[in-house]
Parts: sequence; structure tokens; C-alpha cells
Amino acid sequence: MNVSPFRTIKMLFSHHPRMSAFVLLAMAMVVVVMVASKDVGLEAGQRITLAASTVLLAGLCVWIIHWD
Repeated sequence: MNVSPFRTIKMLFSHHPRMSAFVLLAMAMVVVVMVASKDVGLEAGQRITLAASTVLLAGLCVWIIHWD
């Protein structure tokens, strides 16, 4: 059975909406933070810490948004 990649992605989003929202939000937020901080002069460890903090913030945002 040949399953298209778009169908696989659609199934992933429908079966795991919170995880999908978390991954997409975290990726977008990390890109924005890295672009915004490119001229600040941060060292590699500081950029990694900033990215990790951003991923944690994205997880918190998705968790709060999905409160019932």
C-alpha cells in the first residue's frame, strides 16, 4: 500500500494535534528568535540556551492553549 507523504502528515496532525502544534510553534519561535538575535553577539552556548528556553516556552504556550 502506497501512502502519500501528505496523507501521512494529515494523519499525524489529526491523531496528535497538541504535539503537532508544539513542534510547529517551537520551530517557528526558534527561527524568529535566532533571526532577531543574530546581531547581538551571543556565543554558541548562549544561543543554545536561548533556543532551549524558547522550545520550553512553546511547550508551555501549547499546554495553556489546550486547557479545557
